[in-house]
Amino acid sequence: MQFAANACPPGSIYGYAKAWTPLLREPVQGPVYLRSSENELPDMVAHLKGQFDVELVGEIDSVKGGIRSTFSVLPDAPVTKFVLNMRGGKRSLIVNSKNICRFPGRATVNMRGQNGRVHKARPKVTSSACKKGKRKGQGKKRNGRR
Repeated sequence: MQFAANACPPGSIYGYAKAWTPLLREPVQGPVYLRSSENELPDMVAHLKGQFDVELVGEIDSVKGGIRSTFSVLPDAPVTKFVLNMRGGKRSLIVNSKNICRFPGRATVNMRGQNGRVHKARPKVTSSACKKGKRKGQGKKRNGRR
């Protein structure tokens, strides 16, 4: 009800998403919420705004000890790039079982177009925190010098 009334509390925002398409001058972007649903787990909803608004609803379920989000209905538009930044730390929705800065993992992405074509990808899972803390000149020492 809160989502439908555009009255979600700030604590329900778990990230931000941005999508680029050659059909629009600017990308659509906006917050990602957890929203109650009729399913066992809440839905993940990206409320993207721009030249037009898009509501991407992902049903979350558990598979083989992990979680999966399934987006059944998407707009019929080409997407050249999609970035999802999720909250990290103690209040994050997704928790990595290993240090992804040292051992980057991959997500499994399976897409089926309205034309029936299937595209599978294994993009790297990264964190902006991996880049923090690295400063110029702090590399490994070699032969007593940097």
